[in-house]
Amino acid sequence: MASAALDLLVVGGGPAGLAHALWRQQAHPELRFLVTEARPRVGGWLQTEVRDGYVCEHGPQGFRPNEASDDLLALIELSNLAVPSRQAATRRWVLAGGSLRALPTSPGALLRSPVLRLRDKLRLLWEPRVRSSGAADESVRDFFVRRFGPATQPYAQALVHGVFGGDADRLEVRSAFPIARQLEVEHGSVLRGLRARRRAARARRPAARAPLYSFPGGMQQVVDEMAVRLGDAVRTSCPVAGLRPRAEGGFEVVLEGAEPRTLTSRCVELAVPASVAAQLVAPFDDELSRLLGGIRTASVASTFIGASTKAVGGDVEGFGFLAARGTAGSVLGTIYCSSTFGAHAPPDHVLFRVMSGGVGWPAEVDRDGSELIDQAVKLLRQHVDLRGDPAFTHVLRARDAIPQYERGHQERLAAIAASLQRWPGLNLRGASYRQVSVVGQWSAAGSTP
Repeated sequence: MASAALDLLVVGGGPAGLAHALWRQQAHPELRFLVTEARPRVGGWLQTEVRDGYVCEHGPQGFRPNEASDDLLALIELSNLAVPSRQAATRRWVLAGGSLRALPTSPGALLRSPVLRLRDKLRLLWEPRVRSSGAADESVRDFFVRRFGPATQPYAQALVHGVFGGDADRLEVRSAFPIARQLEVEHGSVLRGLRARRRAARARRPAARAPLYSFPGGMQQVVDEMAVRLGDAVRTSCPVAGLRPRAEGGFEVVLEGAEPRTLTSRCVELAVPASVAAQLVAPFDDELSRLLGGIRTASVASTFIGASTKAVGGDVEGFGFLAARGTAGSVLGTIYCSSTFGAHAPPDHVLFRVMSGGVGWPAEVDRDGSELIDQAVKLLRQHVDLRGDPAFTHVLRARDAIPQYERGHQERLAAIAASLQRWPGLNLRGASYRQVSVVGQWSAAGSTP
C-alpha cells in the first residue's frame, strides 16, 4: 500500500461532502485534500433517472432557494440553469378523512378555509397568546397541539409522515422543524413570526421566487457539477476500511478500491450517514459510536406512474398531497412531478410519484415492484381519477435514507460534539444531524482547516 499525507480527507461524496470540499478549496487553494465515495457514483440520494422521457428522482424533487443554495450555485456557475417550479406547486393537499383537503398557504387563508371548524379557527386566533415554552424535547405533535389546538394534530401527523416518513409523536420539533421553534422564541408566536418573515422577504427581495427549483438534468446535475469542479480529488468506488487517530495528531486512514492504500490526514470530515460513521469510529471510541448508532433512519419506496393528461380527470395542478398516518396504508404522500416541473414528463403526459414506507412500514422498501405499482395505481384512481392503464411505471428504493430527529436529538448532538473534542480534527457533517437539505449541512465540531 502506498501512503500519502493530506490536510483534509472528506469521507462521503454526497452533497454535504462535495459542498464542504468545494468551499474549503475555495478558501484554501493550496489545500491537499481528497473526497472518497464508497459507491461508483457521487451524490448519495441526489440521483436522477430519465426513462422514456419521464424524469424520476431518487431523492428530493427539488430544492428551496436560500442564501446557502444561492452561494453554492454561484460558486459552481449553475445559477442561470436553475429551473423554477410552476406556480401551481404552491398548491398542496392532505389526505384525511378519506378525501383530499386543500392546505391553506397563509394564516389568512387558513382562517377562510373549510379545513377547520369555526371553534378550531377561534382557537387558532388565540395562538399569539399561547405561552412560548414547551419541553426541551417537545414533539412535533405536542408543539402543534399546544400552539394551534387539538384539531391540528392530524395535519402535524401528515406533515411528519410525508416529509420524514416518521411519527409526529417521536420527532423533536426543534430538530425537525427548527424554524417553527425559532419563530416562537423570537416573536412569541408562530403566526406573528411568519408575517414578519414575509415582510422581511419582500423588502429584501421584491422579485417573487418559485417555491422550488431543479435543473435541466434533474437534481443530479448539481452534484455532477460539483464533482467536475473537484476533478481528480474525488475518488469513487473507494470505501474507507479503517480510521485510526495518530499519537502525533491527525488520522491514519485505510482506503479500499482499485488502488488500496494507507494515508494520513490532519483533518477528517465524515460526511456519511451516522450509522456508517458509527462503524468507523467504533475501534477507538465506543461512546461516540453508540451515540451515532442511535440515530434512526427511514426507508422509502418511490413508485412513478406516468399517464396521458386525458387519462386524469382530477385536479392535479399542484405539488401533491401528504397522507395522514393510517389514511392510505403505507403511503406517505404523492408528488405531482410534472405539475411541479413541466419537463418531468413527455408532452401531453403527467407523472406522479407515490412514496410509501417510512418508520411505520419498514418492509415496504423491499416489497415486490408489481405490488407497489398496483397500490399506486389504486390510490391515483381514487384520488385523482386516473383512468385506464398507466403509460409508464417505475420503482425506486431508498434504504435508510431519511434520518429521524427523535426526541432527545438535540441532547444527543450536544453529547456527540462533546465526544468529538477528544479527537481534534475529526468532524461530522450531513443530514444525519441537522437540516435535511441539498446544501448547508451541519458540522458537529469546530476543527476545520
